[in-house]
Amino acid sequence: MAEAIQHNLREFSQRLITYVELSKLTPRDALAKQGGKFAYTSSQRLRGLAPSKGQIRTELLADLKAGYGVKVRPRVAAAIAAKYSARQDIASRRMQLGKKGKTTVASKGKRLNLQALMVRAEINTRESGRGFLGVSSRYPRVLKGFDYAFSKFRVRLSSDELLGDFNAARLQFEWGPKLSELSGSAGAGLTRPKANAAIALALRDTTADMAIYIARKHAENYRRAGL
Repeated sequence: MAEAIQHNLREFSQRLITYVELSKLTPRDALAKQGGKFAYTSSQRLRGLAPSKGQIRTELLADLKAGYGVKVRPRVAAAIAAKYSARQDIASRRMQLGKKGKTTVASKGKRLNLQALMVRAEINTRESGRGFLGVSSRYPRVLKGFDYAFSKFRVRLSSDELLGDFNAARLQFEWGPKLSELSGSAGAGLTRPKANAAIALALRDTTADMAIYIARKHAENYRRAGL
């Protein structure tokens, strides 16, 4: 875990103790509320790292034009092969598509072979995945106790869980291949420096928001005490 995240997490935890005392919430309820704020803020900051619309497509098409090619992920290749009923002709060793066994299909005024269809699908997938890390940490403003963050196709991207009882609580977020292949990709993405910085800032923002509440409650208590 990045040093900035560790530092901000300590600050968050310390501020949460005071927040619990002043809000009269149980530790579990307080963590559900502030943890939800953190998740929301993380999601927004991570979405801010996403490339602008069309940027990924432009860069990949430029790579193709320069002869570098585009690496097609196995799951994308498999989906396209299944969609077009791709199979290899034993005699010619060419890939055939559809019931008629043609080597190309008409698409948007062009005829594309299987490889071209796969590359196009990979580019579309990467472009539609802009903001993916933000989606992987999207949760309700108040956490429920256990939940998943889902992709638009209902693939599990991460999970959150509130552990403990009403007197002591701990919040755990989890990413990884145990949930799904996409969750594993998201987990790897979150280890990158820019994502680490976004998470650290989300912790800082949530802690600062608690500080505003704490200052206001202290002021109210002083007024009631006539100080």
